[in-house]
Amino acid sequence: FAQKGQSLGLLLLDINGFKVINEAWGYPIGDELLQQMAQRLQDCVVQTGEKALLARIGGNEFAIITSSPLLNAAISPLAQVILSAMQPSFTAGSYEMYVDVSIGAAQFPEHGKDAESLLRCADIALHRAKSIGTHFAAYTAGLATPVKAMQLVNALHKAVERREFTLYYQPKIHLQSGQLAGWEALLRWPSRELKRLILPGEFIPVLESSGLIVPVGEWVIREAARQVETWRKAGLPTVPVSVNVSPRQIQQGRVYEVIATTLADTGIPTDSLEVELTESTFLHQLDIAAELMKALNGLGIRLALDDFGTGYSSLRYLRYLPLDTLKIDQSFIAEMEQDTSIVDAVIALGHGLGLQVVAEGIETPIQQELLRQRGCDTGQGYLYSRPIPGAEVPRWCVEHPQFVPFPL
Repeated sequence: FAQKGQSLGLLLLDINGFKVINEAWGYPIGDELLQQMAQRLQDCVVQTGEKALLARIGGNEFAIITSSPLLNAAISPLAQVILSAMQPSFTAGSYEMYVDVSIGAAQFPEHGKDAESLLRCADIALHRAKSIGTHFAAYTAGLATPVKAMQLVNALHKAVERREFTLYYQPKIHLQSGQLAGWEALLRWPSRELKRLILPGEFIPVLESSGLIVPVGEWVIREAARQVETWRKAGLPTVPVSVNVSPRQIQQGRVYEVIATTLADTGIPTDSLEVELTESTFLHQLDIAAELMKALNGLGIRLALDDFGTGYSSLRYLRYLPLDTLKIDQSFIAEMEQDTSIVDAVIALGHGLGLQVVAEGIETPIQQELLRQRGCDTGQGYLYSRPIPGAEVPRWCVEHPQFVPFPL
């Protein structure tokens, strides 16, 4: 299968929500689905022409050893084929169902020189993918080991008690007029326990998996509203501030209550807040998310779909959800100078559905101009500003009259 000294890749694939399938339709239906899944995976291996070994290693978990290298790639070529192959529905018994999967990847010998350590690294990557709502994650040295994750959980519990979190804000700019369109609230954690600034990519997955994202997410909503109230009293332009709401928060069912109470307590206009959700929210709990979105829409809250294009949810959902905005993921903006096809498609789709389109991660004037030419509505990124503390926003407005031209 492999030559001595050759690198090997390990993919672990897990069927999300498989327990629900067994409970809803019975174990025979679940077994039939697993058989069809195994066949599709085998077909994917044949399609790519890779040397690979496929095995079912758990109730709803498969492992694939492949000769394809995984390092320095955004996604394994085989994983990409697998994720595409999961899009058509499965039919087990008389039931049609769509299946969502997560994949974790690790590489021998870089990540593990024996089977146990390699499996552990791939499993860590798999849980990383699940916790952040993506479909693929490759192991890196920065991903938390079980010990490191436990240290982060302990530090996060103390951070909640000590109120260590803070919000930074990044401006959004109308690409046609050049005027300030809004702000996005971004969570930051200067940890006293760990004595350093912990990056969101490191601590947010742990917040999600530990359940702490619920109280922290509620604090984010209240703090962003408080900041809007402070800016209004200071005479700053009233523009929407967007806050991210996680699938875990929606599952807990308190998002509407928290937002409604916060609006009543602060007295800020309802259109001062915008809620951003990711595609993964709809994959697992479409009915719950849709009900929440309709309720928030009734309050006058704007709704945005974040990181559009990075997930695998059905486009038909966009017709039925009360969305106002699509946000193009920054990975597509970074590739614009070489290929604009995906960005063109998303802008056309968004406008065809009557939605505003926001481009994330704009870093160069060329990217800005390409987006403007294509009619993209709004942009944000380092070209305009890095995220800044709320207290620095008044000074930023004064120092950037091209975005905020009227007197403050």
